[in-house]
Amino acid sequence: MKKHIKNIAVIILALAFNFLFWKEGLGLNTLIFSTISILGLFILRRGIFKNRSMQIITLGTWLASAAIVYNNSLFAQIIFILSYVLMLGYSQENRYRFLGHGFIVGIWSYLETPYKLFDNIFSSTPGNFRVGKKIKLFIIPTIVFTAFLIIYMLANDRFASLAFDFLTDFISFLKEMDISWHRIFFILIGFIFAGGIFYKNKAAFGFDENPENLKRTRRSKNKKPLISFSAISLKNEYKTAIITILSLNALLFLVNLTDINFVWMADVNSLNIWELKSYVYQGTYVLIFSILMAMAVLIYFFRKNINFYPNNGFLKIISYIWILQNAILVISVGIRNYRYIEYYGIAHKRIGVFIFLLLTLAGLTTMILKIKNKKSLHFLLNRNAWIWYITFIILSWINWDIHMTKYNITVDYNNKLDTEFIFHEISDKNLYLLEEYGSTIMERGRLNSYEFRSKMDQKTYKFNTKLNERTWRSWNLPDYKNSKIFRK
Repeated sequence: MKKHIKNIAVIILALAFNFLFWKEGLGLNTLIFSTISILGLFILRRGIFKNRSMQIITLGTWLASAAIVYNNSLFAQIIFILSYVLMLGYSQENRYRFLGHGFIVGIWSYLETPYKLFDNIFSSTPGNFRVGKKIKLFIIPTIVFTAFLIIYMLANDRFASLAFDFLTDFISFLKEMDISWHRIFFILIGFIFAGGIFYKNKAAFGFDENPENLKRTRRSKNKKPLISFSAISLKNEYKTAIITILSLNALLFLVNLTDINFVWMADVNSLNIWELKSYVYQGTYVLIFSILMAMAVLIYFFRKNINFYPNNGFLKIISYIWILQNAILVISVGIRNYRYIEYYGIAHKRIGVFIFLLLTLAGLTTMILKIKNKKSLHFLLNRNAWIWYITFIILSWINWDIHMTKYNITVDYNNKLDTEFIFHEISDKNLYLLEEYGSTIMERGRLNSYEFRSKMDQKTYKFNTKLNERTWRSWNLPDYKNSKIFRK
């Protein structure tokens, strides 16, 4: 009986998917679909919500879908899709110790769903006559028949011509039936989304993380322990770690002194355009890479036995100092990025740099906890994965296009306003701001009224065309704000 209820739930969710998303953009339909999916999971598989990870991911998925309605940014749409896949993975098995495992299972579950759909729906026909079993009888014969058909067509031109004529007539017949094959394919996609949520897939067993199976087996007392490091080799490794981190501390100290002098205290106006670009982009990416390498070095040294080496306090202290110096380096990168914004304005990549630096600081903090509390690499990766997930859910609620547009227009820069960026590279969410600050844009962007109106008409036309092709299902707040002014 439970199997039939799941089949009905899959059909309902697939039909809802088809109704909500066919020829629509993401908007209110996303919030409705995620709500239906979560309610269906809660009704049919309430037990999985006892796990705190599943609770957080479910809430995150719903919030991401609501963020699409609130600001409809591409970032929010991507985060929703990723979170929905993660929710699917944890709905299969919510005991995963690493967030990435749930995401991998979610991806694999979608790939396996077509088979599960066939196995659950067609094989569940009541009575002695099972449609699924009857259809399965024809699968292998159909594959073999198709293979030999291709072989015979390649070997006999006349037979190939007859087969091709038959296939052409058959395709013409299907076209005359006036069937929307795109719609049928879209329906099948809806069934895959629905089946992935409600059906238990074999992919859930790809990571067996039952706590009972995760316990470390004790070594037999009769067997000699397998020593990967002798006392001498471990002592030598400890000395190597001391020398390495001390030398790197000294090197980074000089780098930080240089940055404090020439980055923190520098006058951005004293730099020419090309020097500023090199100063920010090339230097920033290299420094970010160096911070990641620094974390990798600490991960290498503080693995396994070195964590429990007696009197390793000095190594920990110089490691903390190096982490602190890397945090100073993060600040230096942030100042470089801010200086570039100060000169050129805000853009997507420049915001991305700040976000990455914020996450890097979080990573350095968790590195301190790993060293202090003798935690494993798994702790470091999993803790940071959760920090990234929660941060991205929060950031999906920020309408970056609006903030970038307002900042770039209202702040007085040394150079003229980049009108190409605010008109063509930023989405149509900023339309009402462009109209509101029209006079400022013309003045700072050095545009006459005809040029400004031409750019506005072009962007408005695309916006109205998009809205005319959509219904209430794609409703979102930014489009609503613009439609009150620009809908014709």
